[in-house]
Amino acid sequence: MSHYSNRNDDCVAPLVIFDCDGVLVDSEPIAASVISSLLIEENINLTPTECESIFSGYTMDSVVAWIKDNYSISLSKSFISRCHIKTLESISNELQPIRGIRTVLDTIRNPICVASNGELKKVKHSLRSAGLSKYFGNSLFCIDHVSFGKPHPDLFLYAAEVMGYKPENTLVVEDSLTGVRAAVAAGMGVFGYVPEEKNNASFFRRELSLEGAEIFSKMVDLPGLIK
Repeated sequence: MSHYSNRNDDCVAPLVIFDCDGVLVDSEPIAASVISSLLIEENINLTPTECESIFSGYTMDSVVAWIKDNYSISLSKSFISRCHIKTLESISNELQPIRGIRTVLDTIRNPICVASNGELKKVKHSLRSAGLSKYFGNSLFCIDHVSFGKPHPDLFLYAAEVMGYKPENTLVVEDSLTGVRAAVAAGMGVFGYVPEEKNNASFFRRELSLEGAEIFSKMVDLPGLIK
């Protein structure tokens, strides 16, 4: 049972904010494969597994900055746009929802929304491709809406404000260090989803826990944790 609790005086059920990639849809392997293939074209040899471990939760601008810092290479101007195009194409053909997420969304009665470091166009495309759009409607908050994405708290704070909830009556479901740090900085409770099959699962369990997340490994367990 979660140690997070509803602290609003009116005892309204807490808002639950879901990250998208890696929490709702299994897009991270797809994105990592695309990034890896495009980096190889730039003579940077990072495998899809390495890209997934390094760039989980990153914006594309952050990916470019990381390459600059670690390889002293400025990626071509078309890198981000080509990455977006190839990722959208792969999502259309390959994307699947996270195992158990439909059961979760059918079960919980809390108000819900999505807050993602991805662009709104991509998030909408991902949810539509995975058959999850009906659960969220227009309650989608993305990097387009704020000046600073995760790990800054701005995106989560904006989402909660628009949804009409205080940070202390909001729970976040994340799978990345950047997302957990953003939720903690926003003053929200945060669950860290780390499935057993995730690359470097033990590392992520440890790191997300140290950052303040309550760890769980099976998505179907989430409704019991939220109560």
